[in-house]
Amino acid sequence: MEKLASKERILRTVAGQPVDRVPIFAPVPWHPLAPEPDPKNWKAWPNYQRLLPLVAEHCDFFVHLDVAERVPIGNPGGGEVRGHPSGSIFDRRFFLAHPEDIRVIEDRLENGRAITRYKVHTPKGDLTTTDVRFLDVDTVWTTEPLIKDVRDADKILSVSSRFDPPDLTAYLAERDRLGDRGAPVCFFSSPLVMISRMMEFQQLLEWTITERPLLDTMLRIIQERLSERLHWALEHGVGPFFRFGGSEQSTPPMMSKRFFEQFVIGYEVPLWKMVREAGGIVWVHCHGKVATVLNRFMENGVQMLDPVEPPPQGDITIKEAKARAAAGPLTLVGNVEMSDLQNGTPELIERLVREAICEGGRKHLIMGTSEVTVSAVNDQLRDNIIAYLETAARYAPFESDRNGTQ
Repeated sequence: MEKLASKERILRTVAGQPVDRVPIFAPVPWHPLAPEPDPKNWKAWPNYQRLLPLVAEHCDFFVHLDVAERVPIGNPGGGEVRGHPSGSIFDRRFFLAHPEDIRVIEDRLENGRAITRYKVHTPKGDLTTTDVRFLDVDTVWTTEPLIKDVRDADKILSVSSRFDPPDLTAYLAERDRLGDRGAPVCFFSSPLVMISRMMEFQQLLEWTITERPLLDTMLRIIQERLSERLHWALEHGVGPFFRFGGSEQSTPPMMSKRFFEQFVIGYEVPLWKMVREAGGIVWVHCHGKVATVLNRFMENGVQMLDPVEPPPQGDITIKEAKARAAAGPLTLVGNVEMSDLQNGTPELIERLVREAICEGGRKHLIMGTSEVTVSAVNDQLRDNIIAYLETAARYAPFESDRNGTQ
């Protein structure tokens, strides 16, 4: 078969159609639309830059493209917010409040950290939340949750949810620029994560017992708001990939199977159904132990699942998952752990990649890692990523698969 472009290779894999090779997702955040890094940023350093030619040569790309709100979050200082720039119509931090009700009240640098404080105006009183991002790590920590108690939950329930249909010009331009070099993905958190993101996770777990009616009300309202925005996006050609993040918050050992049924199946499945009925692709991102819920994903129309973590982080091997996923059919993305890339040896990575591809089979499999790098790449991680890329490139065409697994 002739060589396929990344987008076509991924689409055919999900559809179960013949491909020239198994798609390979990159273990680093580079993609064809990635901007040039600041010279002081770790992405400009030699170990990371050493990987990019191999990534460009061997990998397939999915690119999260935001649909920006028509009205941006207010920033009295002007310009981009350092701590956590925002703008998506699916922003998970503020209960999908209207951007006019959200203000940046502090945005400063301190000891290598970007500290951003927000105020959310509600008819029942203002709320505040603080995010912190270390400048050398691509992760945001919330040091002050928006919802601190039941009274705060009552306040956020009163906030305006007016949705102003956005201008898609920038989104469409980015999708056109990506072309066939990658899959355009619309990412947003599940209803449960949109609630949990506003509070301490321990508090969420407690509320599943002590404040169940309140939690159900919040989930119902956020699902309604998500549905309105998702319906608009689908009607206006956003997609075709829709990636839902956060189901692991209600899988074992975090919650019982009963809570998974209530919080994921109950509130997320209607959104999956909307995507499927519009011809889009439902992709679920769920870390951890998925063996007990894998069938429920398939029964409810999920077409892609990542990262299908092996034991001990997860509870199912790629071979076992693939045997069950065939009934879906469900495309599995996995399953090399980032911790193995960080702490293992090239020999270990070669074995893990070979086993993942050869035991996963040609159909409905995408080679991937549990996460991408979010901070500086040391020599060990560099060498292991090289081993990952070179081994995946060697086995992805199945020329070396002596087992004949399909």
